[in-house]
Amino acid sequence: MSEIIDAVERMFREKGEGRVEMPPKPGIHPRPDAFIHAMPAYIPSLRSAGMKWVSGYPQNQARGLPYISGLIILNDPETGLPTCVMDCTWITAMRTGAATAVGATGIGPSVQTLRAHPDLVDRAAAGGRVTYCWTVDERDDVQLCADLGVRWIATNHPAKVRDWLVTVDMLTDQVDFRLAEADPRRVGRKALAANLSDLAAMACRPVAAVVALVLPRRGGLELAIALYEGMIPLAEQHQVAIAGGDTNSWDGPLAISVTAIGQAGSRGPLVRGGARPGDRIVVTGSFGGSILGRHFDFQPRVAEALALADGYRLHAGIDASDGLARDLAHLVEESSCGAVVWTDRIPISADAERLAAQLADGSTPLDHALADGEDFELILAVPPDESQRMIADQPLQVSLTVIGEFVSGPGLFQQDPQGRRRRLAAGGFEHQFD
Repeated sequence: MSEIIDAVERMFREKGEGRVEMPPKPGIHPRPDAFIHAMPAYIPSLRSAGMKWVSGYPQNQARGLPYISGLIILNDPETGLPTCVMDCTWITAMRTGAATAVGATGIGPSVQTLRAHPDLVDRAAAGGRVTYCWTVDERDDVQLCADLGVRWIATNHPAKVRDWLVTVDMLTDQVDFRLAEADPRRVGRKALAANLSDLAAMACRPVAAVVALVLPRRGGLELAIALYEGMIPLAEQHQVAIAGGDTNSWDGPLAISVTAIGQAGSRGPLVRGGARPGDRIVVTGSFGGSILGRHFDFQPRVAEALALADGYRLHAGIDASDGLARDLAHLVEESSCGAVVWTDRIPISADAERLAAQLADGSTPLDHALADGEDFELILAVPPDESQRMIADQPLQVSLTVIGEFVSGPGLFQQDPQGRRRRLAAGGFEHQFD
């Protein structure tokens, strides 16, 4: 590593003295959060000319692919003929770290915050600089600094920021519940549970929540107490701290906004954009008829999501809040693929059967399973071999079912037992605006 730092420092000096040709890098951005750049350079002292063609796709990590990838092509400066093609990933990683060390010693302030190879920290610490050093494990910080003779000071760990997830959900009277017909304790519980379900969909451990209430003036205090009486047992069950919030009053109906904070597991957060063609659609529990009461009393699948993420490879996930079909449509849209649902495999709840019979409006239990919403079950994209193992193991107290597969073309389809395929409408709840 020391040799790499020395080489980078020499090239910085030559660039500063005008002896290196390195034009601004052109780039394209196929996705808003991604880039593909061309980086040409000519270093006469090394008789080296060439181009690095590099891409950075943050979402690749959820797909099991590298964030940074690309090639370096070297050319003979005399003839222009290519002389070498090599992978750029390792070189980029080492060069970036070395550039940090050189910058810290040459142009940085007297205090640096580094997460780096010990040689980099050692170089930055030269000359009596104070270095705040951090790694993934705080115990490593102390040992590393002791080995280098560098002062260690406890700091926040910036590397862990990406592991924290924040979700917010709002519930309002007459839209998500009817307060005149519901126990406010059940309403309070639902407000927190919906946020915990969002964190479960990302395979995150819930840590804290803040609650904002807009209360009707008449009876508002008693209502607030009842809402919290519904939230607190669920918070205790999942070891979630109700860390604060805000309260307001007005002449309108009740509105509750809960913001929940969670921490990703060792494999990082599960995102919606990682499904791949061939992955199986795996769901927990059963679907439909939640309006008969389950939309208040559901169990957010936090423990289930954490167990599955720890024991199996998962590519993507979402919770079924708007409806099985609609939320699956969200997932395929984010993943730039399609999905086929095997309708005979969908686990239909007894509530869906009862609701279809009660309504007697021509709707079927399958219709309710696909579109009712507020089941708050997990919808997961799982590699085929892993889904077989998962179904064979049945590792949860709740059932796991494969209900279809993701496909390469866009769109949502349903397939009957005879193999006939047709479009599946993304039915479910959607807020309406004038």
